[in-house]
Amino acid sequence: MFPILNYGDNRRSILNAAKNKSEYAIELNERICKNCGNETPLTVCENCGSVTYNQKKIKKMNIDLSAILERAESRLNIKPEQVKDLKGVKKLMSKNSAVEPLEKGILRSIHNISINKDGTCRYDMSDIPITHFKKSELNLSSEQLVGLGYPDQELNEIYPQDIIIPEDSAKYLLNVANFVDDMLVRY
Repeated sequence: MFPILNYGDNRRSILNAAKNKSEYAIELNERICKNCGNETPLTVCENCGSVTYNQKKIKKMNIDLSAILERAESRLNIKPEQVKDLKGVKKLMSKNSAVEPLEKGILRSIHNISINKDGTCRYDMSDIPITHFKKSELNLSSEQLVGLGYPDQELNEIYPQDIIIPEDSAKYLLNVANFVDDMLVRY
C-alpha cells in the first residue's frame, strides 16, 4: 500500500511510476528518525537505517520513488527483473496515512499474492457449498478414507468439521506461507 497518485498508469504500477515520475509531493504521515533527525514517511530511515517514529501528523512530503524502490530491492537482495508487477494505490485512505514498506509489496509480487484495499490477502471460496464428496474426485484410497473416519464408499456426506479445498487454493495458501516466511527472514 504505497501511494503513487496518478503516476503509475491505470494499473497503478509502482514500477511504471518510478520510471515515469520518480519524484513527487504527497500528503503522508510524518515520521522522524531519532538518530539523524530525517523526516520521512518510511518506517526505516533512508539516511542511516534506523527506525523512525510516528509524529502523528499529516504533512506534504517529497518522495523519490526510484530511490526508495532501489533501496528496497537492495535490502532484500533482489534484482529488479525479479519483480514482475508491483501495485500501488492512488492515495492512502486511512486517517493516519501510514505508508507500507515497499519490501512487503516486492515480496508479495515475487510470491504472486494479491492484496485488497485493507491490506489483507484472501482466497474466496464462498460460492462452493459442499455437502458430499466422491472418493475418486479426491484421489483417496480406501485406507485414507477410513483413516479420516469415513465409511469406505464412493459417495460420502462431508462431516461438519472437515473442509475440502481446491488445489489452486492450496497453492495460494502455500504462496502466502512462503511470503510470511520471507518477511520474517528477509525483512
